[in-house]
Amino acid sequence: MWNSAENVFSRAESFREEGEDEEALRWAALERLPTYARVRRGIFKNVVGDTIEIDVSELQAQEQKLVLDRLVNSVEDDPERFFDRMRKRFDAVDLDFPKIEVRFQNLIVESFVHVGSRALPTIPNFIFNMTEALLRQLRIYRGKRSKLTILDNVNGIIRPSRMTLLLGPPSSGKTTLLLALAGRLQSQLQMSGRITYNGHGLKEFVPPRTSSYVSQQDLHAAEMTVRETLEFAGRCQGVGFKYDMISELARREKIAGIKPDEDLDIFMKSLALGGQETSLVVEYIMKPLNVPYPTLYLLIALRELLKLQFISLQLQKQVLCYLVFSVEKLWLDLCADTLVGDEMLKGISGGQKKRLTTGELLVGPARVLFMDEISNGLDSSTTYQIIKYLKHSTRALDGTTVISLLQPAPEAYELFDDVILLCEGQIVYQGPRDSILDFFTSIGFSCPKRKNVADFLQEVTSKKDQEQYWSNPYRPYQYIPPGKFAEAFRSYRTGKNLSEELDVPFDRRYNHPAALSTSQYGEKKRKLLKTSFDWQLLLMKRNSFIYVFKFIQLLFVALITMTVFIRTTMHHETIDDGSLYLGALYFSMVIILFNGFTEVSMLVAKLPVIYKHRDLHFYPSWVYTLPSWALSIPTSLIESGFWVAITYYVIGYDPNVTRFLQQFLLYFFLHQMSIGLFRVIGSLGRNMIVANTFGSFAMLVVMALGGFIISRERIPSWWIWGYWVSPLMYSQNAASVNEFLGHSWDKLPINSIHLPDTHSSHLAGAHGMHARAGNQTNISLGEAVLRERSLFPESYWYWIGVVAMLGYTVLFNILFTFFLGYLNPLGNQRAVVSKEELQEREKRRKGETAVVELREYFQHSGSLSGKHFKQRGMVLPFQPHSMSFRNINYFVDVPLELKQEGIVEDRRNKELVENLSKPSANSKELNFPSKFSQSFSEQFLACLWKQNLSYWRNPQYTAVRFFYTTIISLMLGSICWKFGSKRCFHAVVVIEFPYVFAQTVIYCSIFYSMASFEWSALKFIWYIFFMYLTMLYFTFYGMMTTAITPNHNVAAIIAAPFYMLWNLFSGFTITHKRMPIYWSWYYWGNPVAWSLYGLLTSQYGDDDRPVKLADGIHSMPIRELLRKVFGFRHDFLGMAGVMVVVFATFFAVIFAYAIKSFKFQKR
Repeated sequence: MWNSAENVFSRAESFREEGEDEEALRWAALERLPTYARVRRGIFKNVVGDTIEIDVSELQAQEQKLVLDRLVNSVEDDPERFFDRMRKRFDAVDLDFPKIEVRFQNLIVESFVHVGSRALPTIPNFIFNMTEALLRQLRIYRGKRSKLTILDNVNGIIRPSRMTLLLGPPSSGKTTLLLALAGRLQSQLQMSGRITYNGHGLKEFVPPRTSSYVSQQDLHAAEMTVRETLEFAGRCQGVGFKYDMISELARREKIAGIKPDEDLDIFMKSLALGGQETSLVVEYIMKPLNVPYPTLYLLIALRELLKLQFISLQLQKQVLCYLVFSVEKLWLDLCADTLVGDEMLKGISGGQKKRLTTGELLVGPARVLFMDEISNGLDSSTTYQIIKYLKHSTRALDGTTVISLLQPAPEAYELFDDVILLCEGQIVYQGPRDSILDFFTSIGFSCPKRKNVADFLQEVTSKKDQEQYWSNPYRPYQYIPPGKFAEAFRSYRTGKNLSEELDVPFDRRYNHPAALSTSQYGEKKRKLLKTSFDWQLLLMKRNSFIYVFKFIQLLFVALITMTVFIRTTMHHETIDDGSLYLGALYFSMVIILFNGFTEVSMLVAKLPVIYKHRDLHFYPSWVYTLPSWALSIPTSLIESGFWVAITYYVIGYDPNVTRFLQQFLLYFFLHQMSIGLFRVIGSLGRNMIVANTFGSFAMLVVMALGGFIISRERIPSWWIWGYWVSPLMYSQNAASVNEFLGHSWDKLPINSIHLPDTHSSHLAGAHGMHARAGNQTNISLGEAVLRERSLFPESYWYWIGVVAMLGYTVLFNILFTFFLGYLNPLGNQRAVVSKEELQEREKRRKGETAVVELREYFQHSGSLSGKHFKQRGMVLPFQPHSMSFRNINYFVDVPLELKQEGIVEDRRNKELVENLSKPSANSKELNFPSKFSQSFSEQFLACLWKQNLSYWRNPQYTAVRFFYTTIISLMLGSICWKFGSKRCFHAVVVIEFPYVFAQTVIYCSIFYSMASFEWSALKFIWYIFFMYLTMLYFTFYGMMTTAITPNHNVAAIIAAPFYMLWNLFSGFTITHKRMPIYWSWYYWGNPVAWSLYGLLTSQYGDDDRPVKLADGIHSMPIRELLRKVFGFRHDFLGMAGVMVVVFATFFAVIFAYAIKSFKFQKR
């Protein structure tokens, strides 16, 4: 038996030796490979213990998890031991990491700001600021602004391999200092001084690729998961110097005959290769950035379960440890694959977003980290874990790290090596953490033992809190401003040593070749292009609901359009019939054009993330725009294809298949042009309100000068350039030529009844014709229709239109790329500073503030003496004291009355509780007469006051509206110059009334006079009334769609088709009398139709002056013309006024109800 056992052990020993021999052979084979191949391959030990040679870049998710678990378990989840293992591997072959020393000398950052009420974001200030900015650019007027010094001649050295803490109260300049050191300071700030990395200026390398700035704002794509966000950041940033380091490490280890740990070797090679779809580095980064939070209900269930008596104590511990460990692992998996989310989309928490922001840059190759307020939203334990991880990585990998914290916990403060204390733009102290208290003690301030050191440093420079830390008994307290602290530090030994080091320039010979990055981007353009394409395709899939919804709404509008212009009511006999087809073509092109309007809101929502990626040099702007253009092609093909397929033959266009395909090709390029146009507008506006305003303006200009609303011959000479640059003109001419040169229109025109020349020649809507076309009998009907509308009848204009659409598409995408690359975000927030506060700040900065000497203590008596200095405010008549106590116990003897038999007091307390738990017989049930503390009128007035301030101090909304109204009225007035003389209950709701009325007055006053309508007081009042109510119900309709939809993208998609349908059924594109009978109900339910009814009837409904018809012989009064052609009657004017009021009220009521009842927030 023993012999058999010995045989078993001997066989096991032989198997182990064979495995080791096999592993040695694999290592030997690996070392014989060239360096390029050796860096990409490693020895992997699978679950059963077999070793195989694998390609590191092709590691699967399970293999990555196995490697990572073995690495973390081997160091017992201690990041310090993990980094020590990495460092020892480099030290074994004497290979140093690149080190970067950051110096800043005589750094001054200043800005010119408005002070007091002039700095408030009101409408007048917005107008004044825009005017001053324009005059400054023209060097006419510089404006009255005050100079604010943010950083005042600061000097310092940030050393590698050390953790530096940046402390300072709010508005002390911490963020500005970090941005300046990272090379990302805003252009409007004036900076002087010198910043160097290893002796090199910021222009000698690429700072965003060498250093990383972690912002206070957490900007991420809401539709991506945590893992996807980190993987995208890693793929964009590349590996930098890591590949060269690992190659050199492998070469030296081969020479020295050193065999590294298999798992550590695979991890480090994965770190150096990068570019994988699923990165091992990302999986490791997520570990220190995630803190497990078992759910409360699970812990309660575990607690109740473990109370069972039949479960042993040992088993209870094992079950608890196993379940909590499982919950933690499950939480990590859920966090990694959970969407980031935003205000409306459920996702990770605010603290997790802050960790994700940090992790995005940790996966990159940057050697210098500037981290701004990374503890916001994090608990002290998580902050400690992250800073501890950063400390170990900084020391082991010789990195340079500066972290700004507002109120760090004591344990987090102890992790730092150096401290920079900043106050009002001046460095009060910079040096070792252990020496900072000695510096303040030398001045006369001491930190009490009860006080956290970090809190003491924040308060000792504050005028309000400084006095309590004064500890010099031989001198009376005097307020010491930051300027005096800075002078004292320069005289202190640490400050003197710092000055001596700064006087000696950094020796560039010690600069590591891989320390400073000179390449603009971390990967080759081809890889970045693929990464960007994958990213945008992923976002497109996550937003598939929007695209499907948009397609359904286009299909819905197409079905309505083909039933309105159905071929049974459409003929090919007269010029009037041709005008209906022109209206159908025009409406189709407007729908295709307007379909791209949703790109504005979708792009503006993405812009903060795009700007962040751009500033971090993730990719150039064209790497974003090119995939976005490519991904828009399928949507254009589908939407334009379905529109043409549904409407072409049902409406009754020319049945030639070639013309069918040509219309599809034209609409495809028109849709592409539309997407490019609105992307340009979104990138130029950069704000949802401004971009939507620009988009509306662009739509109006393109439509007004497109040649359909006003024919080419009737456009004023000063606006004819707009006709030739309007994309809609080329598409309108191309579509018209494609249709009217077809076989269906190749016939002589039949005499038809036309509108009067005075009306039709100016407003060439669905029936506007020129009389001259009816007199030409030697041309075809189709050509007569084209000439009637001043369209070019040559067939080559179709291809001119197609090429023009393609050219505009290319042009708009180029402009889109340019604007993304060079424009910065709008709306930089600035603090409102009073004039007195600015002057006081400057005095404190220069040390000129009058100090306050408090009453002194006499050592041998409690009397008070000393000189009193005058100071604003109240002087307390007593000396403040600080008291502390610990382990205080207070005992009294029990009175004799309480020493009775039994526990009388406890029984009495129980009886008291029982009596109080039952209501008395005469008590009344607590009842409140109203649900709210204030009446409806008081609540309404309070909300109205709040909304008034909100509107008044939101110039991006209100001022842009007025500016837009003024420009539009001037533009339309100049286009329609003297056309009128040629006869053709909610607070947020109530606050809209004065602003809309002001818009109406501005618009009507300008346009009414320029168009030369009849100067009648009654007609002018009617005009203002209908324009005011029209603007009002459009405003309320936009508010209503926003309230009844989950987000602005869906709101824009829902609102767009109704705008187009209102236009279709308004009576302009096709008159009420030419509509199919089954659509008459929608005409009467269309608010725009009532507005048009009221505007035309109020101006022309009582006009009996005759106008000649198109035949040039007969004439007809204008009021009869309106009645016979449009069906407008002057005696129905009052009803039109009532209906526009009804529509405005209806939309406002629905908005109020939706705000009260609907909730789309998924959090």
